[in-house]
Amino acid sequence: GPPPAVSAEADTVPPGSRISAPRIGGRYTSLKAVTGRTGADRSDVRSVDVALALRVGTQCRFRTAKGSLTAPRSCVQRLYLPARSSGPNWTLPLGRRALTPGVWRVWSRATDGAGNVEATALPRVNGGQFTIARAAKARR
Repeated sequence: GPPPAVSAEADTVPPGSRISAPRIGGRYTSLKAVTGRTGADRSDVRSVDVALALRVGTQCRFRTAKGSLTAPRSCVQRLYLPARSSGPNWTLPLGRRALTPGVWRVWSRATDGAGNVEATALPRVNGGQFTIARAAKARR
């Protein structure tokens, strides 16, 4: 007879992620971590990666795992770092090295168990800009 019908469709829907801190468009004097949540997806989110870049003219200097910055390069050539996940919540701790004052761009990218990777076109809930302001000098 005919082969049995296969009802299970391959998972081709990429997962989603949302950045909750820093707030897109926000101003901060310091930032300890980039945090967010993953969205509902038909298969488990396997990992979330985050790219964080200081704007330098039309280019970006990406933050490395050690907290240093890459040489200026195209903002499309993102350097993603693995975030720590706990259920739908994820965190990229920034360690002790403070972010340089300036305009920063941030992107998050979730990957699910089927290998589907979230798209990261700006502006979206998983990408945008925020500002690190210079701390005000203490007045005497």
